Amino acid sequence: MASIAFKLFFLISLLVLVLPTSMALNGGSMALNATTTMNCFNPLLQSCRNEIVTFITNNGLVVIRSACCQAILNFRRDCLSEFLTSLGITLQDFHILETYCKLIAKVPPSKLSP
Repeated sequence: MASIAFKLFFLISLLVLVLPTSMALNGGSMALNATTTMNCFNPLLQSCRNEIVTFITNNGLVVIRSACCQAILNFRRDCLSEFLTSLGITLQDFHILETYCKLIAKVPPSKLSP
């Protein structure tokens, strides 16, 4: 379970770090793509920002909330695979996130809380 948590931490952290940088480097010529990018990432970032910080400060030993997982699952449905690849995230890596979140969705909240 720790390796999955670390991989989730790495992928979500990468999303947070790469998104603003990639949009800044593209400049005005990619304005439409930047708008699409923000529409795609906004639910994930708004839902998970504090959780990502908590996850980092606790060495990946924090369970991702169902709201964050829902944002991740919505992100997968709303975004193109080419877009994920352009950020350096493979479909296989994202599938791990998606699978984790689907499993979390099946666990009663009382089982996730310490």
